[in-house]
Amino acid sequence: MKKLNKKEKITILVITFLALLIRCIWLNGKSGDYIFFLELWVDTIKQYGGFKSLKYNIGDYNVPYIFILTCISYFKINSLYLIKFVSIFFDFICTIFSYKIVNKVTNNKSIALFSYLIILFLPTLIINGSLWGQCDSIYASFILISLYYLLDKKYIKSFVFLGISFAFKLQFIFILPLYIVLFFREKDIKWYYFLLIPLVNIIMCLPAIIMGRNITDVLLIYFNQTNTYKSLVLNFPNIYNIIQSNSIYAIIHNDIISKVGIIFTMFIYFIIWLYILVKKVKFNKEKILTFGLWSIVTATYFLPKMHERYMFVADILSVIWFICYQKKFYIPVVINIISLITYFNFLFDFDFISYNIIALVYFVVIILFTIYLFRLLGCSNEDRRNCLE
Repeated sequence: MKKLNKKEKITILVITFLALLIRCIWLNGKSGDYIFFLELWVDTIKQYGGFKSLKYNIGDYNVPYIFILTCISYFKINSLYLIKFVSIFFDFICTIFSYKIVNKVTNNKSIALFSYLIILFLPTLIINGSLWGQCDSIYASFILISLYYLLDKKYIKSFVFLGISFAFKLQFIFILPLYIVLFFREKDIKWYYFLLIPLVNIIMCLPAIIMGRNITDVLLIYFNQTNTYKSLVLNFPNIYNIIQSNSIYAIIHNDIISKVGIIFTMFIYFIIWLYILVKKVKFNKEKILTFGLWSIVTATYFLPKMHERYMFVADILSVIWFICYQKKFYIPVVINIISLITYFNFLFDFDFISYNIIALVYFVVIILFTIYLFRLLGCSNEDRRNCLE
């Protein structure tokens, strides 16, 4: 990668300063999640002796993020600001690796700088950390780093960073099918690389285990998370909004619908996996990024118990994908608008359109994107242009 010249460095500094300035405007905002959860968790950590508290079950997040809150508890600065500063820091990690991915794919610094500008000012990226105080930029950062090394065929590094992402959020599974599919098509990806994912998670949970927390309790954190909410969907427009508005929903138990939804989602991935094997698809950078994005949007639409923030990585990756390939402009637009609507609905109670309508629009986009994906996978890497016309 060529070094940035002086003009490009100044451009990045100006963009970065403006992005920080915008985020600072929101720093005093307190969301319900901060008031009822994060602030209480930090206060409880203080009461139980800082790092000594790691042996207790405080909060429902995995150990690495609780460890960050534990570090925060030692500062006399308002925890609201520190929590948001952590998320904002990872906003920039997300953006830096978005830049690096675009630069790797396009080999064009001007386009990569444009991606830095667009992604750093994505509304959901700004709102998620600086206003809401959420930490989705952390796991998203490590997914993007993992993708960066995946494109570079540095598979061990890629799986290590995927494991770090897993240690922060279970939502890393949305993109995991990409790695599973590549395992069957890339000889250099060994089966034992997948063991790095849980191994990295255990290593990152060691502080709590060392302090005396039961290892079984640590390993079951994500399992317990998935059983926290009984609703089929929480403030997210997908197929379950449509199901819940149907009269048949009243006579079918949530658990049954959830299991059917999981099985159906796995069936979708199985079908495309078979197609890839039969067609002997050779993956390139475009197919990797396209399949990764498709995997996330498909999972969020068909899996049960989705939340408004679960498309966070897709918000970013859809922009990266479009900037790299200039195809299907409506895909990043619809994805980001849907995410933004859910944010506004949750944070400001701004309910101006039925989620059933949004879910139908989202479904149409997924169908069109799926058709495009099958066409792309069916193309040889050398004949992409003629094949997709």
